[in-house]
Amino acid sequence: MARSFAQQHVTIRLNAFRPKRRPPLDVLDARLLAKALTAIEKLEIVMDIEFAKSFADEWIDSWNSHDIDKIISHYEEELEFKSPLIVERYSDPDGTIYTREKLKEYFLIGLTNNPSLTFTLKKILLGVNCLTLYYQNARGGETAELFEFNQNKKVIKSVSCYSF
Repeated sequence: MARSFAQQHVTIRLNAFRPKRRPPLDVLDARLLAKALTAIEKLEIVMDIEFAKSFADEWIDSWNSHDIDKIISHYEEELEFKSPLIVERYSDPDGTIYTREKLKEYFLIGLTNNPSLTFTLKKILLGVNCLTLYYQNARGGETAELFEFNQNKKVIKSVSCYSF
């Protein structure tokens, strides 16, 4: 039976939207396995409450004791640390520090300029692989500081926000 021009045209148009041949199953399995392994490597961990409390207490105590080695021990060698005070202290419009050594230098400026520096923890906010400390800072204002952690529970990213 001969098909009309319209029937042929519709069939051709429909074929244009059909997926191309699928790869063999073993290729699909390999792709799925690769995606699964990538997901496992990037596994985000919901912050556990005990670690969050412990980190917050240690972090606040280390700052209040002015022990730069204890302070800096919370951070990974390579990191991203953002603060409006970096813009102020270094005239750096990016406001970001990327190494622990430079961060130590930055923290020492703060400790030197504020010999009576103390922080008072107000709240701990939990996230996925991160937490935020909300505290009263040395100037009497409020700070919310987000900390993101790697698998070794070292800070790899920190962002500070200050009240105005």
